[in-house]
Parts: sequence; C-alpha cells; structure tokens
Amino acid sequence: MTRRAEVWPASFADAPRARVPAHALAVLVLFAVCCLSFLGWYWADDPQVGQEREGLVAFCALLLTPPVLLMGATLAAARQGLRGPRFWILGGVAWTVSAAACPLVLLETAAADDNDYCTAELPQHPLWSGVVPAAFAAALAGGLLAAWLTAVVRGHRAGPLTRYAVWLSATALVLAVTLAPLLHAAQTCGPAGAG
Repeated sequence: MTRRAEVWPASFADAPRARVPAHALAVLVLFAVCCLSFLGWYWADDPQVGQEREGLVAFCALLLTPPVLLMGATLAAARQGLRGPRFWILGGVAWTVSAAACPLVLLETAAADDNDYCTAELPQHPLWSGVVPAAFAAALAGGLLAAWLTAVVRGHRAGPLTRYAVWLSATALVLAVTLAPLLHAAQTCGPAGAG
C-alpha cells in the first residue's frame, strides 16, 4: 500500500478507473449530509419552518438515495474491473440521476428559508460566517485520521474499499456532528433568534 493510498483512500492506486466514481460518491455523500443538516438544524428555532422540516428531510433523503446507490455500484464495478457497455451504461445512469437529483435537493434546501416575514433584520446565515468551509475542513481531517488509524490498526493490510468506506463514513459523520450545533445555534427569525 502506498502512502498516497493511506493519506487519500479515494485515490485507488490499484484501480485508477475507480477514482472518478470514488470522488463522485464522496461529493454526493457530503452534499447530502450538508443539505440534510441545513434542513434539519437551520431555522430549528422557528415554528413556521419546523412544521415542514421532517417532510423536507425525508423527501431530500429519498431523492439522494438513488444517486448514492448507483454511484456506489459504479465504484464497485470499476473496482471489480467491469468494462464495456454495461459499465458505461451503469456510470451514465449514475451520473444522470445525480445530475437530476442534486439541483432538486439544493432547491428544496434553499426553499426552506423562511426569512420573508423577518422585518427587524436578516437572519445570520452560516455560510457567511465561514461555518461550512470550517466544517468541511474538520470533516476531511477526521476522515483522513480514521482511514490512517484503520491502516495502522490493521497492520497496513486493510483493503482499499475498507479504507475508503471508513474514510467516507468518518468524514460524513464528522461533518454532520460539526454542522448540527453550529446550524442550530445560528441566529434566525424564530423565537430564539432576533425577530
């Protein structure tokens, strides 16, 4: 196992064709965590948004499940050396479904903004204060640490998919855990915010 594979599990040095679906799957998962965190925690103190929050989270999670599963299948197919039309059809379907679902989820996330009745001041948006970039940096660091620890604990015998799965799971978990309190504490126009 190369140092590059230890530090960046999505590199898949032994299967270069798996790199693109591995990175695409990572982007999809982190995009899902970010959007679902915004839907679940931002405006959490606002009863007007709270009434529809659970439905929006469930709807967006359902929208993102097919692209994540299809991109995961494309990654597995690339790792197993699948070639030819079946691989390209699978990859094409995965990319098409992803391209259709992600804008819809982004639109739903943006539509959950309920600041149209705020008259005193606009809500403090987490993106303006650098919360999201800092959370992504912490998540990537946490994921890389988890992947490296997995390699060390397993005596550097952990397979590429195992390291990748640990890296992606840890990154997503750290991102969710980092975003939740920051988004929940953000000032909005609800009773706990500045209305």
